[in-house]
Amino acid sequence: MIIPKTIKAIAWDLDGTLLNSFGIYSDILRRLAPTFGLPVPTSEMLLMNFHGQLHESINGTFGGLNDDTLKKFENQFLIEQNAYYVHIDQHLLEDAIILADKATAASLKQVIVTNRAHTGRDRASPRNIVEQSVLRQHIHHIICGDESGDYHKPDPRVFGDLFERWQIKPAELLVIGDQYVDAQLALNSGSRAIIVSREVDQPAHLDTLPTGWQNHVAVVKSLHSITFDA
Repeated sequence: MIIPKTIKAIAWDLDGTLLNSFGIYSDILRRLAPTFGLPVPTSEMLLMNFHGQLHESINGTFGGLNDDTLKKFENQFLIEQNAYYVHIDQHLLEDAIILADKATAASLKQVIVTNRAHTGRDRASPRNIVEQSVLRQHIHHIICGDESGDYHKPDPRVFGDLFERWQIKPAELLVIGDQYVDAQLALNSGSRAIIVSREVDQPAHLDTLPTGWQNHVAVVKSLHSITFDA
């Protein structure tokens, strides 16, 4: 797949696109489950519920926890995950980093747009992840989930004044993500998207997108084959 010269910028999703957060998430949930008297979840159950906010993913995986247990589990998760972010480069996804390299070589602007919060995430903050990894060579701007006012993906207002600041049009922006919200963000913004689906044939809920979404959203198994028009 060749990205045309008309594309001037890339809006990257973080979790599952640049960062193997599912691997980190799975390891931690499997380790913590017995300490809370919960069954160790299967890969299928983890994958099925890995979406949205952290507390939603945890609650969905274990079938409905009471508020107190859910809060304690989430707090322990946030403590445990810090160890995974000491050497963050080993958790970045190779095909995405290679594509980011290509985008930098092609002089494209690159922004991370994530619903992951900055505040209270310590090493797992999107800003700290970029600063402590090879991503700092490529990413020009970061929009965290708690830094865009009341707006979150897939609301296009999450971009704020990015289009004006970078002097680009929505059609000149390519969204790269791994979930329905990334595809919907592109459609809502008047942009195009590439959705990478490494674990399943197609991410959940894409079939609920408006008719004709395939004309604006490409689904691929890997980003290795993506290049830029010279």
